[in-house]
Amino acid sequence: MIGFSMRILLIVLGVFWVVAVFALDGKDVFLLKKTESNIELNTSSMTVKTAHAGFHFWMDTEFGKYSFGAYNGGGKVVLDKITVLRNDDVSKCVELVSKPFVSRGENQEFRVRLEVRKGCPLLFLRSRVINLGEKPAACYFSWSFPMKHDVCATVDGDTVVTSSHRKYYAEKWLYFPRDNQKGGLGLIIDGTLKNMQMRPHVNPKRIAWLIPRNPSREKGFQAIQKGESNEIDFAIMPAENSKIVEVYYERLGRNEIFQGFFKN
Repeated sequence: MIGFSMRILLIVLGVFWVVAVFALDGKDVFLLKKTESNIELNTSSMTVKTAHAGFHFWMDTEFGKYSFGAYNGGGKVVLDKITVLRNDDVSKCVELVSKPFVSRGENQEFRVRLEVRKGCPLLFLRSRVINLGEKPAACYFSWSFPMKHDVCATVDGDTVVTSSHRKYYAEKWLYFPRDNQKGGLGLIIDGTLKNMQMRPHVNPKRIAWLIPRNPSREKGFQAIQKGESNEIDFAIMPAENSKIVEVYYERLGRNEIFQGFFKN
């Protein structure tokens, strides 16, 4: 017969076995994979990887697959290098840097940082374009997010707007649901820009642009000098509904898990 001490030991070992099984079952995934021209970020909420052009990405979530990318409407942008800025148990952060390119007659450089934090369902991005030329230049990139449905929810909560016409939203977050399916994609915006207005707009082709495609035509836009840059910070996340996006927007800046992104 098994003694009392042996029974306790077997129970303890059984508990450890159950914990190990759940850990191996992908419930706490937090990985960074990098090659010379590609990156892959894996968390329990999403898998993000580079697509064919370097500055376009795929996001795979429990609510579906999404693509998003940067566009400048100017010269061809080619990826030059990928640098791992942080890879520990708290944060995975990488930076993608382009080769110098000519756009609108001036040399420029494009940089994108992506960061995920342990236990946080958001992907943070910093998009930065630098003027390498001798003259002031209109340097900018727009980001596109193909929609899965013809509606999106705004900060007003239950407000739903159609994309049958071009719409502009001076919002801090947006939620894009899927067609007749559970969940969708949330977009949270940093509104501390000095030069460009991050006014998401939706066009009839089911594409949501993070900033106008030609912000240089916007009131207040200024060309930047040599060595200066235009930056935008934003975050995207898979979410079951718009309320979850709103909750995470409210938490930004108040919960220390969200503090310090891109500050190093």
